[in-house]
Amino acid sequence: MNRLKIVTRSSNLAIKQVEEVMMLLPNVTYGILKIKSYGDKHKEISLFTNTPTDFFTRELDEAILSGEGDIAIHSAKDLPYPLPAGLDVIALTDSSDQTDCLGLTELITEILAFKTHALQGQLAVVAKKENGLLKELFSPIDRRKKYGKVYIAGFGPGDPELLTIKAQHALQQADIIFYDSLLDDTYLENFKGEKIKVGKRKDLHIKEQDEINELLYKAAINGKQVVRIKGGDPMIFGRGGEEFCYLKQRLIDVEIIPGITSALAAAAIAGIPLTQRNISSSVAFCTGHPESSIHIPDTDTIVFYMPVSNLHIIINKLIAAGRPTNTPVALIENISLPKQRIITGTLYEMLKKTNTFHSPLLVIVGDTVKLNHLIKKSVPKILITGTSIEKYRHPGDIVHSF
Repeated sequence: MNRLKIVTRSSNLAIKQVEEVMMLLPNVTYGILKIKSYGDKHKEISLFTNTPTDFFTRELDEAILSGEGDIAIHSAKDLPYPLPAGLDVIALTDSSDQTDCLGLTELITEILAFKTHALQGQLAVVAKKENGLLKELFSPIDRRKKYGKVYIAGFGPGDPELLTIKAQHALQQADIIFYDSLLDDTYLENFKGEKIKVGKRKDLHIKEQDEINELLYKAAINGKQVVRIKGGDPMIFGRGGEEFCYLKQRLIDVEIIPGITSALAAAAIAGIPLTQRNISSSVAFCTGHPESSIHIPDTDTIVFYMPVSNLHIIINKLIAAGRPTNTPVALIENISLPKQRIITGTLYEMLKKTNTFHSPLLVIVGDTVKLNHLIKKSVPKILITGTSIEKYRHPGDIVHSF
């Protein structure tokens, strides 16, 4: 290809970083375009303030997008998240000790013990997304080729038969499976990957969220195929978004596999349409804890997740927000599991029963709950443990344990 135009900051360190990367591709000729970034021009701004994520890279990114340069090379820790539209990191490389490169080692008097950015000591090569030629050129030096991939997948409400085929395939290929407390441990034994429980229940956290994020990251950079399996759908009150962003910021390949969220499963199994013509044209999914996060939206139907500890508070807030005390409500425990329980009534009636419910619980509020009477409630649940369940379907609702 023609002479490569490399955009970089004008500091001595930035030039050294370009030279270090290009030494890995000795047959590529290049020229350097030095640009002062916003961060270079405003050294009076402390990095400990709320600085923009592109503090050191904005001008470099603009130069690539305008065609002024082909690629930018800089410290990976300076990458903004998300990257500007149209740009991509085409390579990630290790960097040598920059203090040594700049002849500053003898000036070090103390090394402070604090946690650095995960991409500290790595260099990023950024180019336009559509430039496949550049991506191919830098592919041999991209350390991410040795990384694994992380799937953040939804298990569904509990019944393994409601797991998606795509999530099943990911579990079959996984080296490591990180799973939540409410999932069926015995079902996961069908998969060869190492199982690590990282669930968080009220007042009992096996791992804190920061620890979970770091475990996923370390497994991926060690080349493992990782599945982070969560109850329901990972992007609805499952902190899947937090884990996704954490990994993407560290340039890990991540894919989200949707799951059947508990609200949809509970409504379908209980025969409660969340929307219905002439009754409900809107629905809201709300968290039931902590108390400070409980809000009553102006929608026809409301579903509360994880409400057990604040059930009395939620009902009182609904009434205070103007919902009549005779508003229909359904409380559904262990949806899709053998211990499933569906109780319907009014807000007033449920006020007297708030201490009789247990987690996992879902609350559905709204006039469509009245349609629940259309479902036959007397059908027994039957647990079958064998390999063939067809001949047992007629007596009742079959729960198949593998």
